[in-house]
This record gives sequence, structure tokens and C-alpha cells, in this order.
Amino acid sequence: MSKENREKLTALSNNLLGLFVADLFKDKPVKEIPEEKKAQLRALVEDLKAQTDSFLENQKKTETAQNTTTKKTGDNPLRAAFKKRKEEKGTE
Repeated sequence: MSKENREKLTALSNNLLGLFVADLFKDKPVKEIPEEKKAQLRALVEDLKAQTDSFLENQKKTETAQNTTTKKTGDNPLRAAFKKRKEEKGTE
């Protein structure tokens, strides 16, 4: 996965978590937050971590599969461009 996608995913996760936390702490100090809400926050953090890790792992597998396929078939766009240029120079 590209660095840009990874940064977007991290930013989205941080924004969602930030909204929840801001709403939670808006009216009450930390000591007054019920244990139920604290447990929800912990669960949310763990769930977001799991989803992010799963997404990143899937992206990594997809990229690896694409790279492997490209290497096996030789369908590299840059290589094809060089090959085409070489053929064009050879016919001149």
C-alpha cells in the first residue's frame, strides 16, 4: 500500500477517535466518566487498531500478489515501453 493511502487511513482513524473522545470529555472530567464509557473507548480503540491492521495486511498481500504476477508475466509497463522504443529504433 502506498504511503499516501496509509496516511489517509491513519488520519481517518484519528479523526473518528478524536470526535468520540472530544464528545466524551466535553462535559465531564476524566474521573467522572462512567466505567461503561471508558470500556467503550477502550473497545473502540482496539477495534480501530484491528481494522487498520487487517486493512494494511490485506493491502500488503494484494501488492505482493500484484508484484509477483508482474514479475512472472513480465507485464512491467516500463519494460514494455523500453521494448517498444527499442523495436522502433531497430526499424528505422
